[in-house]
Amino acid sequence: MLRIKELYIYLFLLCLLAFSSVSLAQYSSEEELKKAANTFFNEENFIEALPLFSQLLSTYPKDVNYNYKYGACYLFATRDKEKSINYLSFAVSKATVEPLAYYYMAKAYHHNYDFASAIVYYNKYKTKSTAKEHQKYQIDRQVEMCENGQKLLKKINNIGVLDKKEIRESEFFRSYDLRGIDGKVIVKPDDFQSKADKKNNDKSILFSDPNQNTIVYSSYGDKGTNKDIYKIEKIGVGNFSEPINLGSTINTDYDEDYAFLHPDGKTLYFSSKGHNSMGGYDIFKSIYNNASGTWSKPINLDFPINTPDDDVLYISDIDNQLAYFASSRASKQGEMTVYRVKVEPEPIQNPMIKGVFLAEQNPNMKDATISIMDANTNTKLGVYQTDSKSGEYLLTFPKAETKYKLIVETTSDAPIHSAIIEIPAQTDFALLKQQLLLVGEGDNEKLVVKNMFDEVDEFDITNPIIVQNLLKQRAKLDVNITEEEALSSLKTNLVSDVVSDENASNSDFQNYSDDKLVTVVNEKISTLLMKTKESEEQTNFYYNLANEKTAASKKAYASNEKNKMDVANDVNQGVVALNLARVVESESTERNLEKQKLQAYKSKIAELVTNGKRAEAEEILSEINKIEKAGYFANSAVEDERRIKSEKLKETQLAANEQRDVVIEITNRKLELEKSISELENKLAATKKAKEKEETQAQIDVYKIDLEDIVFQENKAKQKELELKNVYLEAKNEMQLFEQVLAAKENSSSQKNALDANQKLAIERNITYFKEEGIVGYYPTQEELAENNSQETATSENLVAIKDAFEIIDDNGNLIDYNTSFSTKLAKAENETNTLKKAENIAQINEEWIKAIDEDIQIKNYQIEKENDLNAKVQFKLVIDKLNELKIQKQTERDEQLAVVSSQSVENNSQDSFNSTTKNANTNTETSNNFQNETNTESIKNTNSTENLSTNSQSILDDEGNVIDYNSVFLDELEALPTDEQTSKLFAQKSMIYAKWADATAQEILFRKNEIAKADEIEKDRINALISELETDLQDKEEFAALFLSQAKSLASTDEELAYIYNLESNSQLADNSSESPNSTSANNNEQETNNNEQETNNNEQ
Repeated sequence: MLRIKELYIYLFLLCLLAFSSVSLAQYSSEEELKKAANTFFNEENFIEALPLFSQLLSTYPKDVNYNYKYGACYLFATRDKEKSINYLSFAVSKATVEPLAYYYMAKAYHHNYDFASAIVYYNKYKTKSTAKEHQKYQIDRQVEMCENGQKLLKKINNIGVLDKKEIRESEFFRSYDLRGIDGKVIVKPDDFQSKADKKNNDKSILFSDPNQNTIVYSSYGDKGTNKDIYKIEKIGVGNFSEPINLGSTINTDYDEDYAFLHPDGKTLYFSSKGHNSMGGYDIFKSIYNNASGTWSKPINLDFPINTPDDDVLYISDIDNQLAYFASSRASKQGEMTVYRVKVEPEPIQNPMIKGVFLAEQNPNMKDATISIMDANTNTKLGVYQTDSKSGEYLLTFPKAETKYKLIVETTSDAPIHSAIIEIPAQTDFALLKQQLLLVGEGDNEKLVVKNMFDEVDEFDITNPIIVQNLLKQRAKLDVNITEEEALSSLKTNLVSDVVSDENASNSDFQNYSDDKLVTVVNEKISTLLMKTKESEEQTNFYYNLANEKTAASKKAYASNEKNKMDVANDVNQGVVALNLARVVESESTERNLEKQKLQAYKSKIAELVTNGKRAEAEEILSEINKIEKAGYFANSAVEDERRIKSEKLKETQLAANEQRDVVIEITNRKLELEKSISELENKLAATKKAKEKEETQAQIDVYKIDLEDIVFQENKAKQKELELKNVYLEAKNEMQLFEQVLAAKENSSSQKNALDANQKLAIERNITYFKEEGIVGYYPTQEELAENNSQETATSENLVAIKDAFEIIDDNGNLIDYNTSFSTKLAKAENETNTLKKAENIAQINEEWIKAIDEDIQIKNYQIEKENDLNAKVQFKLVIDKLNELKIQKQTERDEQLAVVSSQSVENNSQDSFNSTTKNANTNTETSNNFQNETNTESIKNTNSTENLSTNSQSILDDEGNVIDYNSVFLDELEALPTDEQTSKLFAQKSMIYAKWADATAQEILFRKNEIAKADEIEKDRINALISELETDLQDKEEFAALFLSQAKSLASTDEELAYIYNLESNSQLADNSSESPNSTSANNNEQETNNNEQETNNNEQ
């Protein structure tokens, strides 16, 4: 035992030294390190502060304040909350320690269920601090919570746990699978936020059920002092009543949050720091009485649902049988563990022995290890340690009326003793008493077991052995039942899960032959071990990827080899890879806990069957089935993470789209009001009667006041739209990065070695460095990325062979920096004083720029076809997406200038110059078109040619020159698509329709801009308003086209599907520059010249 302790100390010192070497490297001096550590600590950023205080503590191990702060950080920044006590105990034993150390000492005891000691140190802190500090840390309330804990833990229940999973705190609610009840958990909408909520930056969540008229949620209300539970009622469609506080029965002077109103409309679950909470948020239940119109007194759901940590968001199923909730009890700062449990608790059925270990020849020896074995199967059931000071122990057994073997070990050189005991039947739960005595010495030493089962011991939660071996073990809420078993027990009301398992075993496996039983067991074990290995390999890969991405980026960035844009994608990939590594590592840890057991089963199953021990073999298969159905094996951490990100993307996109509809609605109201004001002003100008003038003017004044209000609403709505769009774009970027990281794993064939603690910490430090540089979460704009990356993604080796086909490739096979060239040309064009000539020049430059972008996109597609590396293909696709966004921007700028040219041409009768510009624009893609046809892959050539992939522009004007209802046409096309499939091809078709819709909208914008030249002032205002609406609509359609195209790419899994998409993109790009074939273009040009000549003749006649 002593050697093991020495080894632990040695390993801990090594960890401290490892931390120190990495931490010190990040700071230029010790003073800077101290400053950073204290800053993080004061901000309660314990995760960042922990390694810094570890470094300081390794240098100054006796410094009381470093010990206290390191202990406080350890309490919140790690999953092991007990170890913090050692450092804090040392600190508070010294008179020079800062007063706040006593508060954290109390916190440590509080979180470790030592409520009595916690009360002592809370009161100690109270004597050493000011009244203002008492209020800040709510010391009196903390003491009350400890007292509540002592009362609540007088009774211990057993909870059936079906699944548990650790999730980031900001995303934990997305892991709730709420199938079976309508509704979902969402972030509280802005419309539900009070001024106090916004001031406090409240980001609380709520459960929204479309079938319920009542919504409950938390808010700071009007006062803003603490959070209460409110309700609102739905009134009609999209309207709600004023929020109503649920009153003092539910709400207290402390925070209430995470409310869930069950679909039965009367059962309310919520979390509260008030009532009789034992610490942080506890979960409570209250029932609404329809007759009296009141809520019942909230009932604490008790331990082990509630603990001294935060326990939140309890959501039960439609039958109130199974539920989800989340807790920080076993998680470090910034993470939560989500549990799926049975709603109804059950009394503890497991027999327990509370005993004392004594060695007659060595009374000071209190340390012993006690193992429990099944006396019949020799299976190890548990290992327990005696208390090092008192020798007390607490043993838990699966069931009564069964024989067990106790194995007692003391020092490494002492003999090992064993004894057989039998646990008697019990009607009620009680702690059975026992003594384990070592008598004699040397070879004559014997173990004497004194069972005092007719006596029962007091259940004292202040006893350390009770805390360590019962409370903390129960609080872990390890998975102990499958969903089938849980539902079965609910239906049949079985008292013992073990009996249920045995019955299932007898009915499930009795028809298996011996050979089949062995085969099934071995196959299942092989599958589970393979999954375990996959988790380990994934963890190693993602950690290595994070290390490679961040380390290489830091080296290149710090040496100025690469700029912010160059490293942004790799850095953010590194962040995603690190987060994914942590998620998969948690899964790997859970799976590895079963590894030894599975290997033991595999080695003994055949022997059991051969020796006729069929029942034991069936028990093994039954146990394997349990393991197989546990959440950490049945589910995939990566797929869960993908689902969470996908749901977030959908939610943010939906929110942005809904807000877009709000903006459109308000804008339409504004346009209608402006039209009414304009009509009234015309009426006022034509009216001669004084009274009628007065009435009309009064009406105009009222409308103008309304208009000011609508303009304010519009600006506010547009600001919110921008914010929601940014949130959506962030989610979109996160999803793209996530897919890139997964693609890198899929494309990797080599196994990676596990990183040590130093290397993992180095990743953290690198990411912190990039956070400070503003690169984490930075996503370059499309123009920035296109300009920066277009020069870097091509190589001479790839492009020399095709240099003659493209103008943007030089003789050495390098891409020309066309973005800089055109930017310079535009800057010069801006200096032109002649409006018409300036517009013509800018339009021509943008047209040439668009042509260069088209060439660049075609080159990237060519490189994708030639590239074998999947990660490189993904990078090329990202660049193409950015180039397409830049192209849309340049098309918009070109069209704006062409509208100016058109307007000036009507006024000045100078059509020739404009014709020259458009003629060049229609003929400048012939070379690249020819190349595109030559370089398509064989799979593209084989694509079904009967399907129209082109977005060739179709006229939006009828024979009389009026704009047709093209919106209905495209809506009909969308509705004609199948709704029961989600395929790559379907998304590609949707993208195509939206691209054509965008093209038609752009045509109408140009048409309306031409109309302005002939319109009067009133009509100009109307047309300008319409153009503004169309431009917004154009942006909307372009975004949808790009979004569906991106989805199509992500869903494509075969060469044929990819070819379909690439062909679509190619045709789209060609159609943007040349809406007709070369022959028809020539014809159009001739027709245009004829029209110009006719126009000139008409002008001369006039």
